Amino acid sequence: MIYEKSHNYSLGFCFIVLIILFNSCNNKITKDDFDRKKEISSQLYQIRKYEDSLILFLENSIRKEDDIGKLYSYRLLGNYMRENARFTEAINYHQLELETSFQLQDTTDIIQALNNIGTDFRRLGAMSEASDYHYRALDYAEAYSEKDSPEGMKNRVVSLNGIGNISLTLGYLDDAKKHFIEALKDEKKLNSPIGQAINYANIGAIYEQSGMNDSARVYYNYSLEQNMIAKSDMGIGLCYIHLGDIDKSEKKYEQAKIEYEKAYNLMEDISDRWHWLVACISIAEIHYLTGNLQEFNRYINKAETVAEAINSPEHLSEIFALKHEHDLQQKNYKSAMANFKKSIAMQDSVQGITKKNQYLDLRVTYEKNKYNRNIDRIEAENRVRHERRQVMLYIMLLASIAGVIISALLYYAYRQRTRSNEILKQIETARSEFFKGITHEFRTPLTVIMGLAEQVSKNSENKTQAEGIMKQGYILLDMVNQLLDMAKIKSRIEKEKWVHGDIVAFTDMSIEAFRSYATSKGIDLIFTSEERKILVDFIPSYLEKIMANLLSNGLKHTPRGGKITVSLVREKSNLKLECVDTGSGITLIDLPHIFQEFYVGEGGAKKHGSGIGLALVQKMVEAMNGDVMASNHVEGGSIFTVIIPLKQKFEVVEIWDTIDTSDIYQTPSVVVEDDFSPNDYNTGIEQGGQREGQLVLIVEDNADIQSYIGSLLENRYEIVFASNGDEGFKKAVDFMPDLIITDLMMPVMDGFELANKIRKNNVLNHIPIIVITAKTSEEDKQHALEIGADAYLYKPFNATELRIRVEKLLEQRLILRNKYSEALIEGTSEDVDLSDADREFLNRVISIVYKRIAEPDLNADYVSEQVYMSRSQLNRKIKQITGYSISAFILHIRLEKAKRMLHTDNTRIGDIAMSCGFDDSNYFSRVFKQIYKVSPSQYRKTPK
Repeated sequence: MIYEKSHNYSLGFCFIVLIILFNSCNNKITKDDFDRKKEISSQLYQIRKYEDSLILFLENSIRKEDDIGKLYSYRLLGNYMRENARFTEAINYHQLELETSFQLQDTTDIIQALNNIGTDFRRLGAMSEASDYHYRALDYAEAYSEKDSPEGMKNRVVSLNGIGNISLTLGYLDDAKKHFIEALKDEKKLNSPIGQAINYANIGAIYEQSGMNDSARVYYNYSLEQNMIAKSDMGIGLCYIHLGDIDKSEKKYEQAKIEYEKAYNLMEDISDRWHWLVACISIAEIHYLTGNLQEFNRYINKAETVAEAINSPEHLSEIFALKHEHDLQQKNYKSAMANFKKSIAMQDSVQGITKKNQYLDLRVTYEKNKYNRNIDRIEAENRVRHERRQVMLYIMLLASIAGVIISALLYYAYRQRTRSNEILKQIETARSEFFKGITHEFRTPLTVIMGLAEQVSKNSENKTQAEGIMKQGYILLDMVNQLLDMAKIKSRIEKEKWVHGDIVAFTDMSIEAFRSYATSKGIDLIFTSEERKILVDFIPSYLEKIMANLLSNGLKHTPRGGKITVSLVREKSNLKLECVDTGSGITLIDLPHIFQEFYVGEGGAKKHGSGIGLALVQKMVEAMNGDVMASNHVEGGSIFTVIIPLKQKFEVVEIWDTIDTSDIYQTPSVVVEDDFSPNDYNTGIEQGGQREGQLVLIVEDNADIQSYIGSLLENRYEIVFASNGDEGFKKAVDFMPDLIITDLMMPVMDGFELANKIRKNNVLNHIPIIVITAKTSEEDKQHALEIGADAYLYKPFNATELRIRVEKLLEQRLILRNKYSEALIEGTSEDVDLSDADREFLNRVISIVYKRIAEPDLNADYVSEQVYMSRSQLNRKIKQITGYSISAFILHIRLEKAKRMLHTDNTRIGDIAMSCGFDDSNYFSRVFKQIYKVSPSQYRKTPK
């Protein structure tokens, strides 16, 4: 891409290279020129922040025809314009700098000017132009005769950094990392703390964008050390901001606040307000996230003032978005809407700048051509001025032509290889799209056919024929899916998701999905493993399809009364998986061809197969760097052996959760209810997060899967196990869990009956239920959801999905409970959208309390007797619905009645207290004020 952009300049560029090679041999910078540059650099350094002074210095240099003065004036004016976001002016000044550097024939100045222009375009967003100039600067730096000198190395480093930043912006992280590491090596040789700090920070940014926060943190700390050595407050502040961003992404808000405060304090006195704004907005956001609204307002207002002063729409958009969120939280909807509109307006402004940049790209092309013509004119003048050196130039020209020819040949070879790769990529893409299109084309009529067949099957006269159509339709759909899988594996268009985890648990759950079907055919399905736990690098989707094809193949060829045995064995650095059946075996004719695509054997039952399944198995095993073999058992039947490495040659980062049965909870912790005190009422509301003592009941007859599910949840919840539906129901009554996870196929009482029984029980009907099963039919799923299941997961399930399902179901109950708790205080509990069962239960409890509300001795024991529940059961159910204990709930009902009487009745406050069950009016007043923040007498005076 970069070299194609540079093609238009190749002729002019080659000539410039010749000039540089010539000058490097003949035009050494004189001591007077060096001293003059040092003097001017020192003078301009004092006034570099003042535009008027720089322009005045430039005008004097032009009047005196001082080329060195003009060069440094153009350079610093361009830098000043760039720092103040005046990029068009910056490009103009830096192009004048480049023209002047050609006139002076100073290679280092040419490189610096090219890098400056590249940086201008990069800040402007014109990445193609920026990369062109940075690559040209890198070519000059590589051709420089003193490239190993400190000055030559520094020029090369700046070019590499520019190219790396462009790659980082465009998302080419590997290229960016390569350039930054190469630049870092030279910075270390130069012993430049600032240079090292910049490159360490850039590498840290690559790791942060890749989601590798730990590696990013290490490199940001390296950068921080070098900035401290260089005593660069700006660099130190930026490092603290980077570290704070990582802490914020990991929700370590207090640590992030410390880092942002360090950055803010360091950068407060620095003139660069743009970077200071980053620190100010970051610390404001942290105060918002931690609930410190006073500090949030202070910092966000500061940021807004400065952002408006420097006219930064990007920062203003972020500021108004934060203020919008704050106003929503404070229920200040009018102000929230105003800030939302401002944020959108600023975003539109940013987009407008982007469109303007696109326009500038077109304009830049024109200016660049004009600039190239100007360069040609300058070079022509230089050739006339140096005619006396023509002889040496011709000699160098001949040598350079040979180099150009070689470079052109290499470039041509590179272009051809790039073009070939692009063609191959297009072919693979077209192939992928073809198979996707074919699959969708097949699926559409298949869906119609199977849908119509299902409707026809409802007619008893045609039921058999319709079921036959549906069966063949599903077979055809499976073949289409297998063809698509085969195409994806061959073309490598599907990114393989590798995991590291326990393959014993995964295989056990994969086999579980076939156990019911095997039983219906009278086939014994056996799974064995020499070890309870074997950690392997594998691709879950591939291994699941491998098992499905091998088991389907075995079940197809094994007669009733036979058996299929799947075994796992660790062999040195490999895992061996064997699937042995007692079927008809494989004929000697078919055995060598069994894994060929679309091969249909001549030996018996295999004749009706499609020839795709086993070929797909082989491709998937090979994709996991393994091997698969087929053979016949000496006692009859076939053996399929899969060998895959335990550890891949590359690092597998993602973990597939493994089983650890050494420490599974067998009994839950018992939470004892304390007697109620007035302070309990205020602490009854859950303010968010996980409630201590949340209990999950796992009902599963397979001990290994039961232990595996428990291991996934035991660190966050208390766990109780049951081996069948009957035992599960009894334990649900005893322990009143917050959530139930159940299998469907179990002895004594299955999962359907268990879910139905729980939903019909007044004590348990509020509990969420998750079904995990090997039954994958839509009918089973619909039936489970109809009788009250809240989620339906297939085995083998994804561990992360199960955790999220559990967390979200409990979180929904918690949110509803919090809403009801707050509504109790506000007197709007009827507005909370409770389920019918929960609303009916609460109304029943409220009715019981109202019947004896005037009696001071009314307590939780009496209510529990009336609803035919134990006190602990009632207390736990009330808490799960409302967030309050039963004692606090009774107190609320008393106080709610007192509130209504205070507004509608002129009775003395003491008599109201007595009629609501308070035999001590002082106690009534204290509790009333504690809950509603006003005394009863003050409440009576407030408007209704």
